Amino acid sequence: MQLTLIEMQGWQKRILIESAVTRIGSDPVSDIQLPSEKIAPVHLQIFYLKDQPSYCKVVNLSSTPVEVHGRTSGVLAPLGHTNLRDGDEISLGEYRIIFHLPLVGYVGRESKSIKASLLLPDTVLPANSVMEAQLFVGNSGLKDDCQFQVELSGLPEDCYHIDPIPLMYSGAQEKVAIRLYHRKSRPKAGPMEFELKITSPDSYPGEEFVLRQGFYISPVFDHDLAFEADFVNDAVPTDQVGRDQQEMNVIQLEEGVSTPMLDMGLDESIHSPSGSTRDGLDDPVDDPPQGTISEPGVENLAEVDAQNEAESASSRLRVISNQFDDFWEDED
Repeated sequence: MQLTLIEMQGWQKRILIESAVTRIGSDPVSDIQLPSEKIAPVHLQIFYLKDQPSYCKVVNLSSTPVEVHGRTSGVLAPLGHTNLRDGDEISLGEYRIIFHLPLVGYVGRESKSIKASLLLPDTVLPANSVMEAQLFVGNSGLKDDCQFQVELSGLPEDCYHIDPIPLMYSGAQEKVAIRLYHRKSRPKAGPMEFELKITSPDSYPGEEFVLRQGFYISPVFDHDLAFEADFVNDAVPTDQVGRDQQEMNVIQLEEGVSTPMLDMGLDESIHSPSGSTRDGLDDPVDDPPQGTISEPGVENLAEVDAQNEAESASSRLRVISNQFDDFWEDED
């Protein structure tokens, strides 16, 4: 979009607008500064989106009304807003601001005997849609039974369709439907311009009427979502059993499930007080009959106490097995 600034003394300047938001006022903080006592520090705010390039929204941020001329005419009240199109004009203090929007239609070449105009419902073709435009063709010449032809350039052949035009007598006008197709990858997304050429080679040889129209093709976005396996270990198991086991490990880690504890006996021989050994594999050694008390010395009593303590400790030990390490834990 472009703005033409015209000062009352005749000075003018053309400014290219590329930002989505542009502020106009007398203060240096504004994007476009217009020194004047009649203009507020931030007087106007312009919103322009490139995917809606046929118009822009203007907001009056001041406490005074603003005059609007052109196709959109009237008075813009304080804190009010309106949509402006190509050719609309705003009076602001000692300045005139003319709006030039890119997606407009204009006559590229005129003819004495052929007249035409194009009416579009919008200048933006949405993705995966069909738009129907109306082309009005008039026979301004003196010949009757004229057969007119319409050629469109600037779009792929499979992205438009033009209805045939019936024979026209002098002074007649016909409405012709033109359908524009958005076929996902065609036409190419972005701003473009197509051209319509209207001729009647048999009736008016050498004459042609040319219309050019700015247009915007909306882009299409494709999104793919892919899931990748997340394993505890870097190595990915190839067999089903390994995959199941690894999956169980992941579940235990995520849910805080503790691994089972396995009771294990000590693989040590336990000495009896008499000096014989028993490890669970040999034949048991007969204990002294009850009521028979030996007369051990002090050293023998200390040895018995140590042996009993070792045997008691061995019964309280168990091993905890997990996938990280093996360690012993006291049951106390």
